[in-house]
Amino acid sequence: MVAFRRVTEAEEARVLLNFAPHAVRVRAQSARRQTLLSTRTGERVTAPASYVLGGHEGIVVFGARGGHAL
Repeated sequence: MVAFRRVTEAEEARVLLNFAPHAVRVRAQSARRQTLLSTRTGERVTAPASYVLGGHEGIVVFGARGGHAL
């Protein structure tokens, strides 16, 4: 799993890439964060508090700055 983030004064974006064949559970900090892109669904959805990142899946999550790391 590889994760990184990009931060401005107001917002942050996080990229999570799961290169393993098995699923990995990750945490999101707030309901304001949204999945911008998921290689599993290709849809934009509100990120839940907990998300199961599937095998070989990548997501980009953004939202207002603050909270804890994914």
